[in-house]
Amino acid sequence: MNEQQKSKGKSILAIFAHPDDELFVAPILSRYVKEGVDCHLAIATDGRFGMASHMNGLAGDDLADLRRKELLSAGKEIGINPPISMNFADGFSHKTPVLKTALKDLSDLYDAVLKLIEDIDPSVLITFGPDGVYGHPDHTTVGNVVTTLFQAMSPAVNTRLYYPGICIQDFPELFDTDSNSFDRKRYGLDSKNLPIKINFSADDAKAAHRSLSCHQSQFTQSGIDAMCELFHRHGYVRFRAWDGNYEDGASLF
Repeated sequence: MNEQQKSKGKSILAIFAHPDDELFVAPILSRYVKEGVDCHLAIATDGRFGMASHMNGLAGDDLADLRRKELLSAGKEIGINPPISMNFADGFSHKTPVLKTALKDLSDLYDAVLKLIEDIDPSVLITFGPDGVYGHPDHTTVGNVVTTLFQAMSPAVNTRLYYPGICIQDFPELFDTDSNSFDRKRYGLDSKNLPIKINFSADDAKAAHRSLSCHQSQFTQSGIDAMCELFHRHGYVRFRAWDGNYEDGASLF
């Protein structure tokens, strides 16, 4: 059975924390859409704390509104269903000092994610692993919620759960001793721990580039170009299964 046959009639739900977090999987979503997979993207927070110096102080509701619009445009570029904005406050997992408020936010997030999973019934879930790719508290919180719900629902649901990650061998410049980009001891993963490599085409890379270019509130165009060149240069995205199954694979299905 070829890859396109494996994908037929399948669906993906990717759940991340902020508008633009889809950077890590955008070319994969572009690929699977072309193969007939029903692809969905849900973003937990409104991104209002993503204030960038080149935006001259844009913040608060105005920034959150702009980021929702950017997210919709980004989804169109990779051909997925209109992205779902869950509209939790950016920083909900680490900027809420009142415990009762923080716990309610977390409870509400569980309910919202559960409804999404029940409504979409995806073949594949994608979210952040315990590392959060680079340790952002919102990333790890969203990933933990999705994983906990998945564990609670499994094996009643016929769904697979995967985490993307940053591979040390693929991006040595991020993990050399002079780099401040990543804490290589905490967030870089060895290739043996990211054994699933999902290939994408040059056209998928271009679609992902156009998609990230929609997030002008967060990055300058030169920064966007550099990120796409870095993260998409290999023509594949690495994943690992949520349960520590480290078998090699070339398909999410």
